[in-house]
Amino acid sequence: MPELPEVEAMTRWLHRWLAGRRLVEIELLDPILLQTDPAGLARLQGRAVQRARRVAKYSLLDLEGGAQLVLHHRMTGKTVQEDRNPGRSRQVRLRLQPDQGPAVILDDRRRLARAWALGPAAVAPFWAAVAPAPEPYPELRDGPWWQARLAGAQGALKPALMDPRRVAGVGNIGATEGLWWAGLHPASSPARLDEGAWQRLAQGMRRWIDDTLSAETAPEIDYFTQGGPSPFQIYGRSGQPCPRCQSPLQSARQSGRASCWCARCQPAPCPGLLGDG
Repeated sequence: MPELPEVEAMTRWLHRWLAGRRLVEIELLDPILLQTDPAGLARLQGRAVQRARRVAKYSLLDLEGGAQLVLHHRMTGKTVQEDRNPGRSRQVRLRLQPDQGPAVILDDRRRLARAWALGPAAVAPFWAAVAPAPEPYPELRDGPWWQARLAGAQGALKPALMDPRRVAGVGNIGATEGLWWAGLHPASSPARLDEGAWQRLAQGMRRWIDDTLSAETAPEIDYFTQGGPSPFQIYGRSGQPCPRCQSPLQSARQSGRASCWCARCQPAPCPGLLGDG
């Protein structure tokens, strides 16, 4: 699933492809994609794109006159230029034709992505309802920021990191990678972390974002879960050697999600957590 860095990478390409260009045609090929009145999409046609930007896991196009087109990629959605990788099988759900250059398409084989066509009056109510939490990027967030965001969290550290009410854009991949970089066990208690641990968490989460953005520089993202190369250190590598210490990576279910960690680099605060000895 695309998380903050992947959505950021796709949004940067959207800006390069569409900013300053007019959308001369907007073609909806899958009606279930659009979560607003289809007439609203028609009213966006002909408007110029001022910029593309990311909010949490959403990509949005700011259009002239204050309108917006909002995309949520969810599990498998991605935006790409139409003539890129022409031999690849596509499930095209939306097509945006600018007045210059190739069309941009939303490719989504599982048809889980969603889109909103927002007129100027609908923009503020939409974002008020979505109410995304504060983000760990692009501002540099320090240990006290993370401590404040996770204050009062009950249970384990990893599920707290993934709570979208606390921090925007962090999913299972980001929490797994960030905790490995920080050297913190996924079952640690946020209430028991000291100042040094919070600062390591801040550095680890930033390392996950920066490393993923450095790896995702191609105009089309090939998701790891769809057979693309993995840009991650430990996510999806259970049983393989830890990149730091070569110990076998551990795995278990945690709050219904797969967790992966290194028992040596991320020591458990007490024996028996998630099966650690």
